[in-house]
Amino acid sequence: VFYYSTSLFTSSGLTDESAKFATIGIGAIMVGMTLVSIPLMDRTGRRTLHLYGLGGMFIFSIFITISFLIKEMIDWMSYLSVVSTLSFVVFFAVGPGSIPWMITAELFSQGPRPAAMSIAVLVNWLANFLVGIGFPSMKVSSITFHFCARKSRLRVRAFPICILYLFSLLPKMEQLANFGIGEPTETA
Repeated sequence: VFYYSTSLFTSSGLTDESAKFATIGIGAIMVGMTLVSIPLMDRTGRRTLHLYGLGGMFIFSIFITISFLIKEMIDWMSYLSVVSTLSFVVFFAVGPGSIPWMITAELFSQGPRPAAMSIAVLVNWLANFLVGIGFPSMKVSSITFHFCARKSRLRVRAFPICILYLFSLLPKMEQLANFGIGEPTETA
């Protein structure tokens, strides 16, 4: 969404100028919602906020797919794709966009924390790189309908896996405090 938003918006039927303004809106929403997510993390809990973010992304990715599939049939579908994309970004910024950067430090005690953070950042940027490199070839190599349908099937399969992972393996931050992780340590 972030790397190719202008081209996605123009392919959905917006003019070049409108697509650029929509892309600016994506950046502004990302910054604003990231700032909003920081106090929300302490209030609602990281795991809960992450799950809400993933759920919202899932729902609005379906709307994005629908708007691309039937954009020729209905004139206002380009606007639905913009609203759906902006909503997708809101949920991304509140959940998966900001929480993984902070939660990794809270999952590990002081000793292994730097190595774990390094690995997490490396994996995050490698995945980011693969999506950035792979998306244009995936989009060009197939017909729009098949591309959107494949993306939807992949999302439908990946979403329950993410939810199961978060529920079963990711502890709540309150549980980590019982193990002494995330608490300040005393120095002698």
